[in-house]
Amino acid sequence: MALLPTRAVSAVLPGGRKARGAAVGYGFILMAAASVVMALLVHFFLQDARGQELERRILRGVGTSSLIDQVLQGGLELVSVGAIVLALVVLAVFAVMRRRADLGLGAAILVAGANITTQVLKYGVLERADFGFSRHNSLPSGHVTVITSLLIAAVLVLPAAWRPMLAPAAAFLATGAGVGTIVLSWHRPSDVIAAYAVVLWWVGAIVASLALAWRQQGPVPRGLWRPFGYVVGGFLAVVVAAILMLVSGVSPRQGTYDLALGLAALLLVALCCAAVISLAAYATDLLGDDRGTG
Repeated sequence: MALLPTRAVSAVLPGGRKARGAAVGYGFILMAAASVVMALLVHFFLQDARGQELERRILRGVGTSSLIDQVLQGGLELVSVGAIVLALVVLAVFAVMRRRADLGLGAAILVAGANITTQVLKYGVLERADFGFSRHNSLPSGHVTVITSLLIAAVLVLPAAWRPMLAPAAAFLATGAGVGTIVLSWHRPSDVIAAYAVVLWWVGAIVASLALAWRQQGPVPRGLWRPFGYVVGGFLAVVVAAILMLVSGVSPRQGTYDLALGLAALLLVALCCAAVISLAAYATDLLGDDRGTG
């Protein structure tokens, strides 16, 4: 089927023990990195008065027009259980068509695991210290976890030849979700970055597990052009998101003068998102292209 290529366009390195070892090692590195990021976020933004004050200023520092707020809210409110199930069904169909049941299963576990982890952390594990600010803990962001995990699940399941185009699109959409929740004051920047970290941890877990469980790994794309392309594509997605943000009329809120601080925080969130999507796309490359069975 022309729309579902069974070989990557690039040169490939045959899968084997070395390729599997690289995928497993990369998966564990992602898990470790995500854990460190989460620990730092919790320490500085939940348990430190300076972090809480910084985010209070950020939230007060930026806002948009009421029209843009309505657009952002409308987009974020599309997230529902039904939408998640529908997206997973569509991805399952693609996985079956590609004869990659491993990736279909991995995508489902990724979405379920990331979102369950976020809810458990937010409501059952993490607490926000009382320094005279709000004690309500909203870390990690549930909306951002749902959207980012589904987008990365699509990167995982859809054909490898599409991945260089999918990764920037996923980065743009996930950035929009993260920035949108901040501009709407639904979440603090640390909540959004924590959601990205949760998803990244599960990407690492899925990649390592699949590499260990499936011995017949397909050919792995070779060379630096693909990871370089993911980084460049993610950066361009951030640039486009930043331009749209400025055009939409981002401005100081409530008479404050913290616009520069707020914009810097939004840019950091966007860069974190682009990094997570790029790392996830490269991790998926390490699992190999279609095996072409049958």
